[in-house]
This record gives sequence, C-alpha cells and structure tokens, in this order.
Amino acid sequence: MDMPVALQKLVNFGKNSSCSTRLTGPIVSPTMNREGSRVAERSGDWIRQAERDLDSAKAQARDEFHEWACFISQQAAEKACKAVFQYWGAEAWGHSLSNLVKGMKTKCEVPEEISNAARNLDRHYIPSRYPSGFHSGTPADYFTGEDAEHAIRDSESILRFCKDLLAR
Repeated sequence: MDMPVALQKLVNFGKNSSCSTRLTGPIVSPTMNREGSRVAERSGDWIRQAERDLDSAKAQARDEFHEWACFISQQAAEKACKAVFQYWGAEAWGHSLSNLVKGMKTKCEVPEEISNAARNLDRHYIPSRYPSGFHSGTPADYFTGEDAEHAIRDSESILRFCKDLLAR
C-alpha cells in the first residue's frame, strides 16, 4: 500500500538537514491541505502576531497583570517557533516550547540559552491562567513583577532567535 504524499513528506522532514536524528519534538506535518496541495507559507503572519503578543505581555506587566504577562510571553514564543516551522515548509502543533525547540534541533543548532528559555516559559502555560494550578488562591496571588520580567526576557530571546532563522 502506497503512503500518502503528505505522510511521505512528514516522514522525510529533516532528512536533508545536518542532523541525523529524527524529529522528536512537536507533531509536525508538511503544510498541505486535505487534497495534498501545498498551503501558502505564512511565517510572516506568525512572527508578526508573536511580536504583537510580546507587546501585549509588556502592557500586561505594566498594568500589573503579571500572570497574564507570563502566559502571553509563552504564547509569543510559541508563535515565533511555529513561524520557523512554517518557513521550513512544515506546521507544528502543540504548546510545549521545549518540544518545539527540540524539533528545531533537527534542522539547526539551538543555543542552550534558547532551550532554557523554552523550559522556563513552559512553566507558565497552565498555572498562569487557572486557579487549579495552585493549592489555593488565584494565579494573580502567585505571579510577581519579577516573574513577568523574566518571562518577557525569555520570550524576547526566543523571538530574536526565530527572527534570525527566518532571515536566513
């Protein structure tokens, strides 16, 4: 039985890169529609929204909504990573920045600083939004201005890294 074209491309993703490891990070598929035709490459849209999200995170921090600044910083970095996959002709699913960065390692070198920033931001995905992330209280009771500053810095690092990849 022949493998569908879209699945063949998924299996072959990254084989021509300098890395010999298989994609172990995010779920990635070629940017194809249901008919197997290539979908328009939209990395520019993804990176512009990532930049806008980062601006929003900074505004939330200024207004002392530190939990939201942390969450939106994570979202900005996630969108920047997904812009890179779009640029490479693939689409990544999932919200774990650590996994997205692992997936990038199949195509390029990723500095340890970026992997660390991804791990730090992953910690904000759930607890920054839901009271159930803590034994008692709300996320606003736990997230500080310092947390927001660190999250914004980590997100800025990932955005810079991703924009550099998009410029190649």
